[in-house]
This record gives sequence, structure tokens and C-alpha cells, in this order.
Amino acid sequence: AALAMQVEVFRLNPELQAAGRPRLQVAVGLNTGAVIAGDVGSPERYEFTILGDAANLARRLETQAGPWEVIAGAATIQALRGRALHR
Repeated sequence: AALAMQVEVFRLNPELQAAGRPRLQVAVGLNTGAVIAGDVGSPERYEFTILGDAANLARRLETQAGPWEVIAGAATIQALRGRALHR
């Protein structure tokens, strides 16, 4: 999914540039673990959110990723069991 997002943004960038809009860059942080996901809030403010250590780590990884990089946590690399290239 992370690579598909990057491909789509890469495909979209020429259209954005032709329209005089800024080009987008994608950085992705991935992590595996238990989270709580769902709608939270009140009638005045209601939104979908994800809570938990796994989500927090994914966000921290994303902030460390440079443009067009995908950084995965150790739990994700272990869960892949060699089905994806990584270093």
C-alpha cells in the first residue's frame, strides 16, 4: 500500500505541476501492532482516529523518512518474513 501511494503521487505530480500547483512528496512510516481504531468524539466534533503504541511509532518513523522513503519498524520487518526487500 505504501508503494502504491507513492506511485500514485508520482503519477499525479505532472498534472499538479501543469495546473501550477506544488508537487507532492510522500514519506511513509509503517509499524505492526495492536491499535484501537474508530470514530471518537462528541456531537460537536467527531472524527476517525487510531490510538496505540504501534500507531505512535509509525508516526515517528514517518517523520524520520525522507521524501519518497518508506521506513518500517522491526515488528513489520519481522511480520513480512522476507516477502519484501529491506535493509
